[in-house]
Amino acid sequence: MRFWPALLFALLASAAGADGCLQDWPDDMSARTGSFRQLPGPDGRVAFDKRENVGDFYADHPEYLGRARIWQARMTGATNRYGHNIMGPLRDSTGLAIRWRWEGEERASCPVVRHFPRGEVIEDIAPRLADVTGNGLPELVTVLSSDTAGARLLVLDRNLRTLATGPAIGRRHRWLAIVGVADLDRDGSVEIAYVDRPHLARILRVFSFRDGALVEVAAARGVTNHRIGETVISGGIRDCGHRPEIVVASADWSRLVAVGFTNGDLSAADIGPYNGADSFSAALACRLI
Repeated sequence: MRFWPALLFALLASAAGADGCLQDWPDDMSARTGSFRQLPGPDGRVAFDKRENVGDFYADHPEYLGRARIWQARMTGATNRYGHNIMGPLRDSTGLAIRWRWEGEERASCPVVRHFPRGEVIEDIAPRLADVTGNGLPELVTVLSSDTAGARLLVLDRNLRTLATGPAIGRRHRWLAIVGVADLDRDGSVEIAYVDRPHLARILRVFSFRDGALVEVAAARGVTNHRIGETVISGGIRDCGHRPEIVVASADWSRLVAVGFTNGDLSAADIGPYNGADSFSAALACRLI
């Protein structure tokens, strides 16, 4: 796929009548979009992937020095073919799309789109963009579910090629709900946290991306972050100044729990009662500690 040269041509064409590939950006599931703001480094330049083959781009386009790149990933192709309906009215997706633009510009790159075969769907609230590999560029993290094996964690690169997958739960209509992506123990490697079967097993699992693979590094029982039929995944990852923490609910939804990850172990602390969505907002804003 000769994606990057076409992307840059579309992006840097003169403003006279040029609008990039905006017309090709799928909009059937537009509300379910993840974003990533790629900041420039000390020299004012954002990182390019080697495949972009841009040469000395900033010598020819100094106007982009100091600007961020805004990445967007979107679910596409709403479907009922998997039939789990765990998120109520939110339907699963048959595909994903990703693009980027310069901050302050409407024109965007031509999107890359990936369609999944029959028997597989993206079963998630929305795709997440995060720097999983540590190179300053985003990867896409989401949930892939199959008719034969249920849900598994999926990490894709910026061309939507599979970088890594987690273990499948092993049974159709068994799901996992992603909490978030962060360097939880500040060791330089990124972790991905999710709740395995939030309505049944209620197991918090933490995976680290190492040497191109997802490796489970910790697990703890008795927490959840989703209830059947809800269109949101509750909680997330916060940093109140001392270390990142995973914020979830107790298994019976009576309490909020903050879980830290240090030296390979998870440690949980009760941070207050659960009184609806506002409780999670307060916890993530560090008003409950």
